[in-house]
Parts: sequence; C-alpha cells; structure tokens
Amino acid sequence: MSRNLYRRRRNRRIRSLLVLIIVLVILVIAFLCFINIRKTHNEEELRQQGIEALDSSNYDEAVSYFEEALATQTGDYSRLEEDIMFYLANAQYLDGDSDSAIDTYTNLIDADDEDDKAYYLRGMVYLNTEDYSAALDDFDNAIAYTDENAKMTCAIADELCSAGYEDEADKYLNSLLSSKYDNNSESLYYMGYASSLLEEYDKALSYYEEGISLLEDEDEYEDDLLKGQISAYEYQGDFEKAYELMTTYLKKYPNDEEAIRENTFLESRI
Repeated sequence: MSRNLYRRRRNRRIRSLLVLIIVLVILVIAFLCFINIRKTHNEEELRQQGIEALDSSNYDEAVSYFEEALATQTGDYSRLEEDIMFYLANAQYLDGDSDSAIDTYTNLIDADDEDDKAYYLRGMVYLNTEDYSAALDDFDNAIAYTDENAKMTCAIADELCSAGYEDEADKYLNSLLSSKYDNNSESLYYMGYASSLLEEYDKALSYYEEGISLLEDEDEYEDDLLKGQISAYEYQGDFEKAYELMTTYLKKYPNDEEAIRENTFLESRI
C-alpha cells in the first residue's frame, strides 16, 4: 500500500515538473517572439525613416537610419534586412561613398552568391567608378543568375551605352538576339528593344508586332510594345505610320505625357 502511494506521489511530482518545464519553454518562446517582433518593428520604422531621407536627398541621414536598422542583425539576413541592405548601398553610393556601397553589395553576394540584383547594382557602381573589368564580371554574373535574361541584358546594354562602351553593349545585345527566347509579350518586347538599340529597326518591328499579336487583357507590356512599334516606324522615317499608331495609342492611354510630347513631334513631321 505504501509502495503504491509512493509511486503516485512520484508520478505527480514528475507530471508537475513536466508541466513546469512546458510552461517555461512556452514563456521563453513567447519572450523570444516578443523580442523579434519588437526588433522587426524597429527595423521597419528605421527603414521607412531612411527611405524618407533618401527621397529628400538627405543621403548621409539615410545611411544612418539604415545602419541603425541593421545594428542588431546577426546570422542570416531576413528578407526585411536584405531589403534594407539594398537601400543602404544605394544611399552610400548617392552620398559619394562608392567603396562602402561596394562593400554592402559584396555582403549581400556573400550571403547569396546567386543574387543577380546585387551583382547588377555592384557592377553599376564599378562602372561609374571606371572599374570596367570588375563591372563586366558582375554584369556577366547578373545575366547568368537572373530569371529575366532579356530584361537584364537590355538594362546592362543601356548602362554601357550611357557610359560610352557601345561596342561592349553590342556584344551583350547580339548574344541575346542569338539566343532562344520565350514566346510571350515580355520576352518579345525586350528582343525588340535590343534590336532597336542595335538600330535594326526591321527586326525590332517584327518582334514588337509578334508581341502585340500575343497580348492579353491588361497585359503589363502592352504600352511598351505599342510605343516600341511607334518608335521603330519613326526611326525608319515612316512618320505617317508612326503618327497613325500614336493616335490610336493615345485613345487608350490619354494621360501618357511622354506619348503626348512625342505626338506633338510627329505632327510636325507630317
């Protein structure tokens, strides 16, 4: 009888101990969640303050906010912290601190060595600081890892042209045009755009018109394809056709200020 009583008491003590352990674990988890929520909320507030400073061209102030937001960062970056890192690098570059911007982009690449956006943006900083070789290495990686090959290639070619490296831009564009592409409005727009950059307007028209034939309702590339088509006709010297298409375009997009200005120009050519 006494032995059974002892066992019951022992079992009660074990159950009480287990309950206590469970409660403590729940309290610890709740505390850690609370700390993480506060940390995330603080990061979000500082991120927003940094963006506002960035938009106001207060770049040094923006850098301070973004750095403060990242001050408690440990281990792998969260998506929020990764986003803040991109803002930080941009603010550093605009503040004239290209070396720090490169370091920040490098940290992002170290965390994810297939981050096409980080390669592209670091390449841009290298290009603008005249480190041409490093820029091309980063651009090659950006193209290799992106899911939007045509879009990335055209963006890089645009930047190279602006920096005076037309020959290198042409190499990227010709490589793109010799590759396979998806038969959708996005890919066809960028193939047309690449052809236009190479001043191959017949080929550009072919891509644009094929893309237009595939348009679906509320296609995000509709206006780009239509304006690309108009531009190609204009560069070919067919101002009447360009004006005709622009008139149709403005019926659908009457608030496109760029198109309104272009329409005024076309009116003067017919």
